[in-house]
Amino acid sequence: MVHASINTVGVDLSCGEGNMFRANGSIIANPGFLKVYQEGLDDAKKEKALGEEKLLPELVEGDKVKLKEINPHQHFTEPPPRYTEASLIKVLEEFGIGRPSTYATIIYTLQNREYVVYDQKRFKPTDVGRIVNKFLTQHFTKYVDYDFTANLEDDLDAISRGEQAWVPMMRQFWSPFKKQVDI
Repeated sequence: MVHASINTVGVDLSCGEGNMFRANGSIIANPGFLKVYQEGLDDAKKEKALGEEKLLPELVEGDKVKLKEINPHQHFTEPPPRYTEASLIKVLEEFGIGRPSTYATIIYTLQNREYVVYDQKRFKPTDVGRIVNKFLTQHFTKYVDYDFTANLEDDLDAISRGEQAWVPMMRQFWSPFKKQVDI
């Protein structure tokens, strides 16, 4: 079966002078398997009853929409919750970063270098952590990429099992890395 493609979109609506409204939701770009299978019809009814309909109608710039109702509530997008130790380890596992034997060291390093503080059972980035993150993501994008890190860990595992030589792997990593550092 072909995968369905669903695009996340935002629609800006204006009503009179200075009244702007935004609706965020999804549109089905390519129904794929959804042509023959639709999951969660009961869930969709519950969402609609709660006013949480997520699918937006197809619109073209300049279309006029008809007002159905006015809800005088302002909603703000909530940021995702900060990581706990357990949720951070779960995400590291999902991305294939680290091993059970290294998770404690990773967390210790983040705190010891003052990239994060552990407050109310959650990690919060410090100013140092934000600055380091910004610098690394701007200048060393490849090296802070989840896939790069996971692939490097796979290579290191292959070396530890004797399936791969360490010198060629290190040359492949070190040469472009050193060039970027020396810039």
